Amino acid sequence: SFPTRRSSDLSFERSRLLYPLNLSKPKDGEIILVEGQFDVIKMHSLGYYNTYAIMTDNLSKEQGRWILNNCSSVIWIGDNDERGLIAREKARKELKDYLTFKTVSYPKYGKDVCDWGKEEINDMIQKASSTLIRSIKRI
Repeated sequence: SFPTRRSSDLSFERSRLLYPLNLSKPKDGEIILVEGQFDVIKMHSLGYYNTYAIMTDNLSKEQGRWILNNCSSVIWIGDNDERGLIAREKARKELKDYLTFKTVSYPKYGKDVCDWGKEEINDMIQKASSTLIRSIKRI
């Protein structure tokens, strides 16, 4: 007979992970953060292998800790909707004192990277900017 498992043993706590942690790695200390797994797949198909998804619209403490321990710069390309913009501001407030937090200007159409073409995404990343400079070193 198989051992009995509680449903909590099988749950997937997406707030504890960045997707796909085992397939991505920071490039020169920088990562690109998006909201969903399909966004990561699109970014990887364009050669941006330093892209991770938070898998929700809220950066968790566990995700933030991993970022602070492994990165010096973040480019935020969350969804271009109300919840995505709120998530961006929350993440910016949490991370801005410890690393460079860059934001992008969104194209005039579409909600996320799955809606945009290669040229739009390349342009967004090249023009990502931060008015905030890291003020204290990571611990």
